[in-house]
Amino acid sequence: MVTPSISASQHASCCCCSCCCFGPHTKPTMDEDTIPNHIDPQYTHVPRQLLQMCQELSDISMFDAFGKRPFPWQRAIITHLNLMTCPASGIPPSPTFLCAPTGGGKSIARDSFSAGQGFVSWTITPLLSLGEDQVIKINANSATGDGAVVAFHLDHYPHPAQQRDICHRIVQITGCSNSTVCITSSPQALVNNNHYFRLYGSLLDKQLLKLLTIDELQLFVQFGRRFCNEFYALKEKVFAPLSLSGGKRSSIPILSMTATATTTTLSQTALLTGLVFSRRNIFWPGPNDMLQRRCQFEFLMTSQPFGILTSVVEKMSLLISEIKSMISQIASRPISI
Repeated sequence: MVTPSISASQHASCCCCSCCCFGPHTKPTMDEDTIPNHIDPQYTHVPRQLLQMCQELSDISMFDAFGKRPFPWQRAIITHLNLMTCPASGIPPSPTFLCAPTGGGKSIARDSFSAGQGFVSWTITPLLSLGEDQVIKINANSATGDGAVVAFHLDHYPHPAQQRDICHRIVQITGCSNSTVCITSSPQALVNNNHYFRLYGSLLDKQLLKLLTIDELQLFVQFGRRFCNEFYALKEKVFAPLSLSGGKRSSIPILSMTATATTTTLSQTALLTGLVFSRRNIFWPGPNDMLQRRCQFEFLMTSQPFGILTSVVEKMSLLISEIKSMISQIASRPISI
């Protein structure tokens, strides 16, 4: 593991407006919808013993499932989500926002909370290649821990028979084992596929879904605003059944993650999803936390380079396929400005 430093320009591209609009001399108001300039909420009304228990669970869940120790900001967001599951904390499940740099550890924070809660978590991602890559990483990292987390990318299964089988397998794992199931899908797969939408509804009805996540929120907002009707369909079909108190509360935690965002991104998210981020549920790391990134370098020596090149070409083909799909959607649908 290597922890490199990043330049000021690189940092600016990661944290966007957080340091210029909410710097160390900016005093936040008492309005709960104002974005804070810190990521460490003051839990003055949470029983101390309960807070300590949720903090310890944050450490234990990441280490047991993935064999890693959380950064302070990761511990903060996992603890906050844990508190949402405890009625005595006074912090109800709500839409929650996390901004952290690419490679900084957002995904493993999400998955560690899921591992601690058990049952099922569902991540909606606008990029097929990203969803596939995250599922591979979850299953690989889980193998180094206690192996109690298994991940599925629903877009990976194109045929109806495969889709039925994978839904049956997910239900079977959830009902007959202690493993946590992490599901990843595109908005299109969740909204347009009857097998997957019924699976989502069944998980809600049985109270098996413990976390819903929007990954790459900035892309989710841009794609939804410009050309994908499925993103708008999520508001009614997926988010509305979970929404309470005008979108400021939810029946389960709803986590939105991104590496690049502005306050406009948050307001557009509310229009697109009906979800509202209250002040205490926004985690926007400061400059020091933005420096914490994990980079892993792998060196491979082989006498058969063709196999490696084939793998790279397959990944590029998947990316090109996504781009072609987006272009065809733009060409076939009116653009909404």
